[in-house]
Amino acid sequence: MTLKKILILAAFISCTLPVHAQSKFGLMVSSNSFSNALPIKELVEDEWKSRPEKEADLAYTTNLAGFEYQYHNWYFSATKRLDLIADTNPDTVLALYQDKMDLDFSANKTYQLNIHLKHIEASQLSAGYQYQMDNLILLTIVSYIQFETMRESQLAGEVSINDEQAFSGQVSFTEYYTDKNLLKRPYKGWNRQGEGASLSFKLNYQIEQFNFQLNVWDLFSHLKINETGYSGGTFDTQSSYRPELGLNSIGPLFKGWESEQDAKLKLNRRLEAGLDYQTDYFNNVELNADFEHFANHNRIWFGASKPVNTVKYQLMFDPINLTPQLGLKSKYVDFNLAMDSANINKAKQIKLNLNLFYTW
Repeated sequence: MTLKKILILAAFISCTLPVHAQSKFGLMVSSNSFSNALPIKELVEDEWKSRPEKEADLAYTTNLAGFEYQYHNWYFSATKRLDLIADTNPDTVLALYQDKMDLDFSANKTYQLNIHLKHIEASQLSAGYQYQMDNLILLTIVSYIQFETMRESQLAGEVSINDEQAFSGQVSFTEYYTDKNLLKRPYKGWNRQGEGASLSFKLNYQIEQFNFQLNVWDLFSHLKINETGYSGGTFDTQSSYRPELGLNSIGPLFKGWESEQDAKLKLNRRLEAGLDYQTDYFNNVELNADFEHFANHNRIWFGASKPVNTVKYQLMFDPINLTPQLGLKSKYVDFNLAMDSANINKAKQIKLNLNLFYTW
């Protein structure tokens, strides 16, 4: 969907529903990181110490920090965001680990290599409008995004290793970038800034003792950068005949290019859904179930929350990823923290949300 279509759709929605809201100012910080390969700390610091899991194929972090302001029905926010996603397979993770640790590659093994890397750091200005129809509240948000750092790399192929640690096979790659790249190409004046837009929405529906929430971030997005860094190539060890020597020559051969080209990008959608049930038992304990989806990774949370004086405390657990989550909410604070290990140095999943706000 193009930027023009996103803005037209948002304008159309803004004209179709009645209004209701309250005023609120808040500061927000959110960070959600996952790795099924190595502890997040090792990946971030690029100091691999632990052998990756056999089925490792995904790592990501999505982060947001800034402020938001709601005046009657209007919503505004200014934030910084960082998204990094490495979607790969176990062979590629093993090869990266062996290379980082200067270990011998597995002899007589064929590595099936496949990795898709996406990285963006951006500033984001958002505006939205909130509507209410009976028990339904809907907030639609249009965001203008200007990014200063971008990289999208794709590499695929297969490589075999013999007893002498010699390579054979074929691997190809392409990538767009503003800075870091596989060939370590130095900056030569290509464009490093791009822009675009995205459309998001937040929905809340209340019926009797049930409350349903659905947040979809970057449902539609379109980013563009002109004449940015662009490289690609193929590593191929297949035999080649050299007539001037009258023999076959077998050895690594790389053919590639370094240029500049326009790039179009899309942000990964992030979905959050929740269902709460207010019981009449155990001093009105509330039962909670949440679902999250990002970068083809799912999380399902089950738990309960209970108000104590002016603070609501929550305890949740994700049975898929074996991760607990603690939370609290008051008039001015909304906070939750989830980690799969009490030792942050060993954690492969870390989720933090902190909102400080004042409502009137």
